[in-house]
Amino acid sequence: MNTAQIREVVDGIPDVCIYELLYNENIEVMEDQRLLKRKCDSAILASDGSVGIFIKPDLPEEYRQFLLWHEYGHYKLHYDENMHFNFYLSRFAWKTEREANTFAALNLLKGEDIYDQNVIALLISKGVPEQIAIKVYDSLI
Repeated sequence: MNTAQIREVVDGIPDVCIYELLYNENIEVMEDQRLLKRKCDSAILASDGSVGIFIKPDLPEEYRQFLLWHEYGHYKLHYDENMHFNFYLSRFAWKTEREANTFAALNLLKGEDIYDQNVIALLISKGVPEQIAIKVYDSLI
């Protein structure tokens, strides 16, 4: 999926806060202590019509919102009820992660006038890790 295709999906997402969006779509967010022992800070699980996002507790709010947008991006861009595999074990993991990062960043930039701003700094201020902000910016230009 290229950036233009991701933008099309993002354009169809209501311009509301991520918490309201997840609530309206009946996607539960659960803090998970088990993630404290793992490298990943969040994960999404979709099964039998139920979707849940697991997130490390006590994360900074801006970063937490980025992660929620990222996981929701996996759901909107990659979920297929007929397909069962682990994105992280897939040979396409780098691609799906890049797409979810772009999805999250585009949603976080909604309503922002990005033409006279340092977009990388803006993304970082919205909780996007610096390396991800740089890669996303490169895909946007």
